[in-house]
Amino acid sequence: YGANLAFQVSRRPPAIVLRVTVRQAIDRKADCEGAYYLLGRTLFAAGHYQEVVDIAEDGIAASGEDYNVYVPITNALGALGKDEAKRSFIQRRTQFFEAHLKKVPEDARARVLLANDYAEAGRPEDAMREATLARRACASSSVSPSGLEPSAECNCVGGRLQNSFTILSGFARAGTMTTRNYAVGTSSAYSSPFILG
Repeated sequence: YGANLAFQVSRRPPAIVLRVTVRQAIDRKADCEGAYYLLGRTLFAAGHYQEVVDIAEDGIAASGEDYNVYVPITNALGALGKDEAKRSFIQRRTQFFEAHLKKVPEDARARVLLANDYAEAGRPEDAMREATLARRACASSSVSPSGLEPSAECNCVGGRLQNSFTILSGFARAGTMTTRNYAVGTSSAYSSPFILG
């Protein structure tokens, strides 16, 4: 039993139904795997950004090592224009990822998210290092854990760094570019809570 099961049973339930279902799962078991992440995604998609921020601390506490919960929270802070709170939260999330990757260095998704955080914090060398390590970690797989190709995820980091031409050229030379790559622009793939599924 879990929040993910509730989401999978019904293909795309209305946000209100999913919200109620996930809250029921949380009421039964506060640390239900993926519940706060799914609730955060649902609330964010419905435009309930403040509610996402309101559940942030409970969600982080209940989620333990599941870093997925951080994505909708950071997105909600950005949508609310709470730039200082978002920066503070990203710094906190960065520290979490750095510690996590010491334990699980092959976690490509964590590396991509950390690279994105470094890029946003103005640390381009660190961002490129993590994006490269993530791409290498995913080299044997055509699709990464988040559903995007590794090169597409790293390209999003490149877009954040505003150095996309150099990054795309590097991926093309490395043979990791395909027709499924996502466009790199001013907006990052991380602005959508459903892309990082």
